[in-house]
Amino acid sequence: MLAILPASATREEAAGYRSLVESWRAPAHAPEIRTDAEVTALPADRPVWVLGRQNRFASSIVDGVAVKSGEALVEIDGTAVE
Repeated sequence: MLAILPASATREEAAGYRSLVESWRAPAHAPEIRTDAEVTALPADRPVWVLGRQNRFASSIVDGVAVKSGEALVEIDGTAVE
């Protein structure tokens, strides 16, 4: 699994994203962590998590879906996700 973090994240945000992804680590599961500045295209050979609304890949994973994000929630096709 590849986790792509936004290169423009603050130090605190980046630490939070890394902590989250590292919490998924297990003997049979070793996530790879990269920033969106280090990745040229989303790979098709493995699962990918794109973290952060400022991630440059964010729009490519929501293409065709009505997404709105705010400070406290994200709305996907009219359904709020807090």
